[in-house]
Amino acid sequence: MTADGREDRVITVRLYQTVDPSSTLEPRVLAEADKVLRPALVTVLWRPCSGADRSAACDRPPVRSELLVRIVRHRAVRPGVTTVLGNAFVASGRGGVLATVYVDEVEDLARAAGLDPALLLGRATAHEIGHLLMRTSAHARFGLMRDTWTVQEIHRNQPLDWMFTAGDVVAMRRFWPPS
Repeated sequence: MTADGREDRVITVRLYQTVDPSSTLEPRVLAEADKVLRPALVTVLWRPCSGADRSAACDRPPVRSELLVRIVRHRAVRPGVTTVLGNAFVASGRGGVLATVYVDEVEDLARAAGLDPALLLGRATAHEIGHLLMRTSAHARFGLMRDTWTVQEIHRNQPLDWMFTAGDVVAMRRFWPPS
């Protein structure tokens, strides 16, 4: 609970990966996603659903309070389509269901901007989780939820570019936890 009496929203995110990030990369990605989500009063319980650390709970159907995030290579899914860092499937009536982050696209943009790929992958993951929590695939004009992230914005590295807006936080709190 915060000083003004607002409670954190605790979410469980099932993390599915078809890529095998190094053991040093994954903790940094999740730490960055946590860092971005934390000011929005969102605490994530990460549930690995791939690899050696796979949770047995991943064999059961997801419950309403769980989100699903996939980290995959985009070119394996849609060859020839580029510059999309991820997407979120938001179902009518239920809201956010599944988010996908394209690690190869994120790595390419990070490389072009000279940024640690783990930071950008964490930010992209938080962005897609934001779509699921707000129950919309719409984008904002500024802040973390803007549609396009440019090399110039990444170089500029303004804190407001990597944060949820106050309106985003209100939307997240309105729809989470699901009823």
